[in-house]
Formats: sequence, C-alpha cells, structure tokens
Amino acid sequence: MCKKFIFLMSFVLVVALASNASADRFDWDAGGDGSSWNDTGNWAPDGTPTTADQTYMFSVPGATIDINGIDAFMSQGWAGHAANSVTVTIDNAGTLDCS
Repeated sequence: MCKKFIFLMSFVLVVALASNASADRFDWDAGGDGSSWNDTGNWAPDGTPTTADQTYMFSVPGATIDINGIDAFMSQGWAGHAANSVTVTIDNAGTLDCS
C-alpha cells in the first residue's frame, strides 16, 4: 500500500511540475542576417521560436522580418508598437501561425 501511495504521489508531482512549465521568450535582435525568421542568430536567445514560445519583435525599430517558404509560429508576443513598427513579410508559401 505504501509503495502505491509513493508512486501515486510521484506521478502527481511530475504532472504538476510539467503543467507549470513556462514558455521561453524570444526577442528579435536581428543579430543574424537581420531579416530571416528562421535564422537562429536573429533571436535572443539564439534559436527559433516554437508554438510554445513567446515572441517579441519590437526591439529593433523599423525591422523587416521575412518568413520565406517556412512555417513560423507565434503563440504569444508582440510585433511592434507605436514607437517601433515592424514589418513581417510572408513569401513562397510561408505561413505564420498565431494561435
């Protein structure tokens, strides 16, 4: 009985910790080629955002971000504000999923 209880509590703890996992934040810094969404150097930290991540694209005023023939994801985030506008261009069957 004790082993079953310990197993059950361990399972509950793992599920609770997994559900509290937070999304990573990616800020556009244009440190790569300066325009390609999928260039990992354009994001801080270096990498490409996934559906679980937060994206912020207002840190480089007047940035133009190109989604060219890829599927890009933005679940949460901001693409500019009044002081720092951002242009996102989608070409060659690329997509931007903002779900």
